[in-house]
Amino acid sequence: SEFGLFNPEKVLKKISLILKPKALFLLDTDNVFRLFTKLYTKSSGKYFFDFEKMELKEKGNNSFSVKYYVSTELSKLFLKYGFSIVKIFGSYNFESLSVKSKRLIFVVRKK
Repeated sequence: SEFGLFNPEKVLKKISLILKPKALFLLDTDNVFRLFTKLYTKSSGKYFFDFEKMELKEKGNNSFSVKYYVSTELSKLFLKYGFSIVKIFGSYNFESLSVKSKRLIFVVRKK
């Protein structure tokens, strides 16, 4: 989820410059669909989700927001910055990504 606090274009560009060709990189973030479920079934009322911007925001605090990504968005970004997708997982147990997955885990390789 911390990935959503940064500019993904800048981050992936720098990572691409640092890694050697064929190096692996792993990105682990929250699955936004799990977040939706959590917010709307166990809502504490402290946060809300802005669907237009795909951001989690704290009520009453306009300065706090975390951007969330779906797998297709991240795939496009990785490809744009010279990575190939090795595998996408939905958990630390190597389960396939689904709407119910807790995590969104990308394993990518620098071309």
